[in-house]
Amino acid sequence: MDKGSSLICFASGFAGETLGLANVWGGCSRRDEREWQTITGCLTGRQNLGRIAVGGLAVIGAVSVIGTAQATGLVNGRLQACNPDQNCISTSSVRNVSKFGPPWSFLNDTADPEVAWSHLVDVVKKIDSRSQVKEVSDRYIWVEFPSLLGGTDDVEFLLLPEEKLVAYRSCSRNVNYIYPIQTPLGDFGANLKRLNQIRSELGWIDTSDMDF
Repeated sequence: MDKGSSLICFASGFAGETLGLANVWGGCSRRDEREWQTITGCLTGRQNLGRIAVGGLAVIGAVSVIGTAQATGLVNGRLQACNPDQNCISTSSVRNVSKFGPPWSFLNDTADPEVAWSHLVDVVKKIDSRSQVKEVSDRYIWVEFPSLLGGTDDVEFLLLPEEKLVAYRSCSRNVNYIYPIQTPLGDFGANLKRLNQIRSELGWIDTSDMDF
């Protein structure tokens, strides 16, 4: 859900029964969209009540979904880095090790960047029948994939012909929280697994495994 979503408050009986809270009700204040009002039972964003498995445990609560991902596309000729709270991997996130992914080399496939790019575009289009190509050129492609936790993952690739490399960014649009935990819910490695699947189909090399 985009920013600016309405404030939603849970009534005492419903919240108390579903979340195990007694008489959870009070005045709701509107603050930052990520703020969780645990005492009053107020949440911002979009909530889905239900059961979700976290670390092998069943947790009953509210999942707040907040759309905070920045727009896709290039900035100064580069793919964008990841925000700290996003489920995201990017070759541009050099200052955040947990969000960084090394670029791919296609030299074991071909030395021709145009041929390599054609191979990548073909694989990306076929890897998931539910995907939608939103933009494609001779060096940039943006594809939407269904996200593991609902919503959309934006996957981008950028050809670096002189370096014989391909940069990438895979980012979930939504940031998910489980009431009352304020730490974003991870994607269980879904973005990274999809990237690895694409690279495996191509037979390309992760540059972290290369000797320079």
